[in-house]
Amino acid sequence: MELDSLRGGVSATTQATAPLDISKAATGNYYYGELYYVKVRSIHGTSGDRKFLGWLGLGSKDGYSSYIDPNATPPHDRVLAVQWVGLATDGTSPNHEQPNSGAAQASTPRYLRALNYPGGARFLGGSGNNGFYCYWQEGDGTGGPGGTYELTLIPVPDSNEFLVRRHSDNGPVYTYDDYYMGYWKSGNEFEITFEFIPTAAFSAKHENWMGDHNATIGARHLSEIVIPGSHDAGCSRIRRTLGNVTSQTQGLEIYDQLMAGSRYFDLRAWQDTDNIWKIYHGKDWSTVTLQDAVDQLSTFLGKHPREVVMASLLLEDQPGVFDNKLKAAWELVFDKLHPYHLNSEDQNGAPRDFSRLTPNFLQSLGKNLLLFSWGQAQSWTYTNSARQQILASPWSSGPGTHMDLDGVFLDNAAATAQDIYAAYQNYTRPQGACWILHTNTPWQFKLAADSLYAKHFRNTPPLVAYFKSGNIARPKANIINIDYVGDVVNGSNLVEAVIMSNL
Repeated sequence: MELDSLRGGVSATTQATAPLDISKAATGNYYYGELYYVKVRSIHGTSGDRKFLGWLGLGSKDGYSSYIDPNATPPHDRVLAVQWVGLATDGTSPNHEQPNSGAAQASTPRYLRALNYPGGARFLGGSGNNGFYCYWQEGDGTGGPGGTYELTLIPVPDSNEFLVRRHSDNGPVYTYDDYYMGYWKSGNEFEITFEFIPTAAFSAKHENWMGDHNATIGARHLSEIVIPGSHDAGCSRIRRTLGNVTSQTQGLEIYDQLMAGSRYFDLRAWQDTDNIWKIYHGKDWSTVTLQDAVDQLSTFLGKHPREVVMASLLLEDQPGVFDNKLKAAWELVFDKLHPYHLNSEDQNGAPRDFSRLTPNFLQSLGKNLLLFSWGQAQSWTYTNSARQQILASPWSSGPGTHMDLDGVFLDNAAATAQDIYAAYQNYTRPQGACWILHTNTPWQFKLAADSLYAKHFRNTPPLVAYFKSGNIARPKANIINIDYVGDVVNGSNLVEAVIMSNL
């Protein structure tokens, strides 16, 4: 399998900054983005002080948009989960337009769709004279927005919030009657802001699932445990316009993915022109740095000694290549993670026995991390900034090694959950080695408007059903690589289903 097949069908073998050709994207096709809950705040006075009003949702009057009691934490029957809908040639999801940069620049216009509206999805439009009130309107019957309003957002400096505008007349959204929202200011109404928070942040937490179930899994080899993993774990924030369609694979930061239960992390980094190592996906840069990933892993590992984490690292598409530049990136990782990592070799250069690695064995050594190189690994010793001698000794991956990163992967944008299951059934499981079942399918030009989130949303419920029925289970299952870790789709939480399959 080519390296690109694990990357969603967009090659990065030349340079990470090469532009993506979207000329083949079909005009008129809509993409559907990630699900969010929205915090609504009002702006008061010239100082710009903001008051938290509640969560965007459904008012007591049928169809009207409102903000729900701040204490009504999602999920709640009147708090609505929303997603951005736009043409396949539109820009990226608004909350990824770097609001903290302070750039007062309006986003590409698109539509806001409430997916869990009672009776079926609706779009944020207007009702009354000239759309005075914010109102949840029906679309065109095919999933498109029909005649509802396009919205643009303007980042609020030094925050994660956005001002909301009706694109047709640049009309701001205000509070109205201390409860509803409207596009027109008649008196003492206040302009409001939206903050978009991934719905996955409110899903069930599995912060300590390995420790909690140690009596069941503690003595099992790592290849005998069914483990939730994060595909392209650092790609929660993509820099390029349209990146949320083609390359965004996660809605949560790495620490939050860990809290949601993920225990394997697929990390890929490239050195940017500022010499900082940054996470990438295909030809798309993330704003997440390799240092960000390391810091968040370190924080979690230090607080959770009974949780075993595995991670693979690919640098500039060069598996198993260790020149001084790549070694420096690995040393950045080992500088902070070496206290938790069990090296593949001991201080005398003798290889460790991978078959002995169980959660209990690792805990007996005071370790809870395994780092894998793509391809054959290399060991070396270096001196860090604190003048400590550090042995950097990651584990190898590939055929006949400790980890089959390729595992089961369908390089087909149209692949369904049923196709993934069929490939899983036909896979020959390696004896004693870890391996990955990829539940993600790639973005490709032939289905330009079909975002990675849309595939995740479509395939997650049937995949959860396979786990709950025992069709995907021990002993023929190991690391399950997941897009949008922690996201709950129509009540289906894939991470939770994977964890429960161990019991």
